[in-house]
Amino acid sequence: MTAPQDLCQSPLNAALATSGSADYGSVDSLTRVDSSYKILGDWGEINLQSDSPSLSIDPVRTLDPNETA
Repeated sequence: MTAPQDLCQSPLNAALATSGSADYGSVDSLTRVDSSYKILGDWGEINLQSDSPSLSIDPVRTLDPNETA
């Protein structure tokens, strides 16, 4: 993938997770708009002009009831 030609991002809106770290939520939509992509989520909006994006999702890890985060 080549470097983005154009990137426009709204201010990030983070919530505070119970661990105290920033939680940016999830991606709600990824839409192709002409030669760019619009990515919307709880954290805001990104308009990205690039080659076709690649998305990988890591499996959600669940905690053992006897384990702490």
